[in-house]
Amino acid sequence: LEWVRQVAPVPVAANLVRSRDGIRFVDADYADAHPESWLQLFQTAIEANAAVTDGTLAWIQQRVERHRPEEFFPRPVNRAALLAFLRPRAGLYARLSEMHDCGLLGRMFPEFQAIFCRLLRDVWAARTIAAITDPAVIDRGASDRSRLDEAEQFLLRLRSILHVEHKRNNNVLSHENQEQAARLMRYAGAPRQQVERLMGDYFRHARAV
Repeated sequence: LEWVRQVAPVPVAANLVRSRDGIRFVDADYADAHPESWLQLFQTAIEANAAVTDGTLAWIQQRVERHRPEEFFPRPVNRAALLAFLRPRAGLYARLSEMHDCGLLGRMFPEFQAIFCRLLRDVWAARTIAAITDPAVIDRGASDRSRLDEAEQFLLRLRSILHVEHKRNNNVLSHENQEQAARLMRYAGAPRQQVERLMGDYFRHARAV
């Protein structure tokens, strides 16, 4: 009986359980009919300090193209959940990597997919060449990877504000958008100080990638 309790899936959120392999859906048909619930899968994985199961990632990969990008964020509460999900913290990059690998991240943000792929290609190509020609670069690898991870998370969150909050039709970081982004990302201080801090982080992270 004790062994059964140890291996039995544990409910962790609506339609989600944690098994020995990680977080997965309980009712796959319900999940397929409600793609807006998929983000909660990865949010719960962060909260549980667990991975999403390989089977669930494969399931998403097989079905993700059936859904339009707007189906993932049909209501303001879903868009707010996305911004909350993208808050930098432990486990976020691993879950974003899972979302990218199964095609969900690119489906949520089609315009981001090409940029993301090109970014990784250029960064890793440059790093590989540098490592071959300058072995000292190897010692900086972990630090560089951490900075790149942080930059990717920041830029993705900023891009989600521009596209999700602005109905997916805004690529311009105008002053009005800067103020809104700084407010949504909870920068401290008066509006002007918030914008200055946001743009300082923006240019710092842009240089990192």
